[in-house]
Amino acid sequence: MTSRIIIRGLAFTGPNVPLVDIAFADGLNVVWGASNTGKSFLVKSLDYMTGAGVEGIPGITERDGYEKAWLDVELGAGNDVQVARSLRGGDFEYRAGRPSPDAGIPADRTLQGEHRSAESWSAYLLAAIGLKPDLKIARTLSGEKVTFSFRSFAPYVFIEETPMLGDLSMIDVSDGRSVTQDKNTLKFILTGVDDAAQIKAPGVKEQRTGNRGKIELLDDMLRIARAELGDDATEDLDEAIEAHTEQIRSIQAEASEAQAQLDKARMTLSTAQGDLASIDASLEELALTIERFGLLDRVFRSDRERLTSLLEGSDALLAGGDSHCPLCGAAEEHQHHGQGREDVQGSRRAIAAELAKIDREQGELQATLAELSQQVSTADDVRDGLLASIGELKKEIEVGLPAEAETRQRFEFISDARETLRTRARLVERVRELEEHRRVLDRFKATRNQTGAVVGLSGGAGLALATHVQGVLDAWGFPGNPKVTFDPASHEIQIDGKSRSANGKGVRALMHSAFKIGILKFCRAEGLPHPGFIVLDSPLVSYREPHRSRHGALGADEAVVKASGLKDRFYAYLASHKGDAQFIVIENDAPSGATPDTIAVFAGPDSDGQREGLF
Repeated sequence: MTSRIIIRGLAFTGPNVPLVDIAFADGLNVVWGASNTGKSFLVKSLDYMTGAGVEGIPGITERDGYEKAWLDVELGAGNDVQVARSLRGGDFEYRAGRPSPDAGIPADRTLQGEHRSAESWSAYLLAAIGLKPDLKIARTLSGEKVTFSFRSFAPYVFIEETPMLGDLSMIDVSDGRSVTQDKNTLKFILTGVDDAAQIKAPGVKEQRTGNRGKIELLDDMLRIARAELGDDATEDLDEAIEAHTEQIRSIQAEASEAQAQLDKARMTLSTAQGDLASIDASLEELALTIERFGLLDRVFRSDRERLTSLLEGSDALLAGGDSHCPLCGAAEEHQHHGQGREDVQGSRRAIAAELAKIDREQGELQATLAELSQQVSTADDVRDGLLASIGELKKEIEVGLPAEAETRQRFEFISDARETLRTRARLVERVRELEEHRRVLDRFKATRNQTGAVVGLSGGAGLALATHVQGVLDAWGFPGNPKVTFDPASHEIQIDGKSRSANGKGVRALMHSAFKIGILKFCRAEGLPHPGFIVLDSPLVSYREPHRSRHGALGADEAVVKASGLKDRFYAYLASHKGDAQFIVIENDAPSGATPDTIAVFAGPDSDGQREGLF
């Protein structure tokens, strides 16, 4: 088992704001909840606290007043450390252990924010997994090198939503500036061999022949690129991109407000429907109680009629005792039946007392029935009000959905237009690079001490990686029994011969997740260094609700994934591999199929006592 890094917690502090923190366990961690609650900000913050630039931290209003971020990590077994960094960028404060951020404990030392020496935070992170701080990666075909830093590992452990769902390269570590660097970085991760050693230079004749071939290839590439740019190559692309970005920000603000209103209406509707169900249950219970009390009232009436008859009989007997005997004609004072008369009088008194008791209890019963009837009337009034409110809320949601969809369409349209402009901008930059490279080749003179570098993977490493990714997808039960292969040209995986970009967003997200997890599994199997944690933002977007998600309707391939039950197996797989890695999954819906080691719910503004968001 190679050394690993475990993220223990993240916190934010400021002079006049409460401490905000979130903790993580060794194995599976899930953060899920409503939109715009800070889930993606959490991913960017973790990336920032391992050395990313300050430009990666969004300027959301919720972080106003917070000045510093704190990261608790375990650098190998039992080696707990804490770093703090200003949200404005800069170096890191380093502390041994995991003291509370508000404890006022001074820093042990300062570590550089950029990978410039062994006294940088990047170098400490690499050392924790057994890597030296002076490893080199070739970034150009001519052998120009850059230092391998923890930033080189970042795209393999922090998979944010945009690269997760997009169709750009999964191995991009150079922000699209150097495919050579991207491929060589993957080569180093999967082989452990960097590009520090110089490669034997070819002979003078071979150099000249190779240089002519490069010039011809560059000329072809320039011709194709210029033709693709057309006559508008001189347009101000940066200004156009910024204008589209401003439009996107405006639409995002509009969409966020509309989404918040819809979420509030849905939450209120859910509460009202729950209240209606409670009222209906209460009315049903009241009806049953009234029915039972009515039966009791009828028993009282029957008993009263019976006792009244007995009372009348007793009165008749007593009235007959005051007259002359019908047999002998004796007067009442000469008759000898006093004992029987006293029994009748006693019975009469008992009957009268029982009648009085029945009258009293029947009166109380009538009062209770009247009170229950009043409760039924009140509940009926509340029920009518709830029905009216539910109707209005459903109308509000029905009216809001088309507007939300229209805003989403405008966002996607502007985003696509901006991406087109960015593509053109990259193409313009590419033409400039090719032209500069062409000028360099024109000035080329063969020497006997030229160096170079082999680009990317060779041998069976790509095949072995594809086998590990295949194992991940099989464990998830990815539908269709796909065949995973490694594409030497792109250094990425393909499924059944199709590149990732040929699939819907949900399938692209799953392929990206499986690819990065497969790399981790490869490193573990070969005993190669790997940070040992992966943060996945929205890997299960195929399970979105099309009418509520900003990602729109499901594609055919996404619908197949959603119906396959993959979600349960996805979480079960991650939970079962806590010995290999720590996983932090960011999603909109609750996990299923396994119980995470930690779970955080960001419930949004209508949280009803739950945590609203990161802040």
